[in-house]
Amino acid sequence: NMKKETRNDAGELIKKNFEIVFVSDPGKEKLVAEISFDGKFGVMVTHEESGVFELELPGINLDENQVIRKIPLDDFLEAVDIAKDELENG
Repeated sequence: NMKKETRNDAGELIKKNFEIVFVSDPGKEKLVAEISFDGKFGVMVTHEESGVFELELPGINLDENQVIRKIPLDDFLEAVDIAKDELENG
C-alpha cells in the first residue's frame, strides 16, 4: 500500500481512495474535515474549542448517490486519523 500523502492544487489532502477537505462551517468554531470515499461524502470530523473531536455522519435526507454508507474499516480509520492530526496540529 502506498503511504505517501499528497495535496492537490487546492491544498486538499488526497490519499488512497479517500479525500479530505478542510472547510469552514458557519455553525462550528473551527475548521472541519469532510472526508469522502470514492468521491462520495462519508463523514465530517469536528474539533471544537472544548478539545473534543466528533464525527458527524451523513443524514438520511441526503441524496444516496452523493453519500457512502459502507466504508472499508482500515481506510476509514486512516482517513479519520489524518483528519484529526491536521485539525489538531494544523
